[in-house]
Amino acid sequence: QLSPYAFIEVAARAQKWVDQAISRNMYLETRDIDEYEKIYREAWRRGLKTTYYLHVKPRHQSEQTTVAANKAEKIQKENQRKVGFGFARKK
Repeated sequence: QLSPYAFIEVAARAQKWVDQAISRNMYLETRDIDEYEKIYREAWRRGLKTTYYLHVKPRHQSEQTTVAANKAEKIQKENQRKVGFGFARKK
């Protein structure tokens, strides 16, 4: 992972020849608010007009699961009568 300060340096040097602003996403692994403040202060000090987005590594990763559910097959296999919305109950 490259330092966000390196990206700020590149953007600050290029900013001189850019009329509007440079869109740059920053990806950080740290969750330290003080570090974010230092990064943004440096960007401001170097004259960057924007840093666009700051992406932070999540604290937890979700477990990917896939469940295939086909209720129609289950009903047919178990030879059950269809009940519920759309099916009238017979007395």
